[in-house]
Amino acid sequence: RYAAPRPASGGSGGGNTLAMIAAFMPPIFLVGLLGFVSLLVSFLVNMPPLAFPARGEEWAGVALYLRGFEDTSIWTLVVWLIITGLLYGIGQRLIDVNLFSLNAMYANRLIRCYPMFGVA
Repeated sequence: RYAAPRPASGGSGGGNTLAMIAAFMPPIFLVGLLGFVSLLVSFLVNMPPLAFPARGEEWAGVALYLRGFEDTSIWTLVVWLIITGLLYGIGQRLIDVNLFSLNAMYANRLIRCYPMFGVA
């Protein structure tokens, strides 16, 4: 019902700190993963290195970023697109999604709860 667990209403004040940390860590991890992947992509397609602009010249960093896109060869992007597409195709054929899902566990729970719908 809640995005994060409610703090325990108790006297000790320790509460549910582990549950709160566990609730907020996945979005933080995804933001970090997105940042890492974007830096990796910018390195692989030969963009200029990242630098902090001087005070008052904040748009210089944006211009440098856009110049990196303009200077990148279209063939570099096509080659990386083909490589990632091949890796995706290989992964799709070799990794069985049903082995990594919890579908069987939920099916067993439903069969136990509603035996009239399960297989005898």
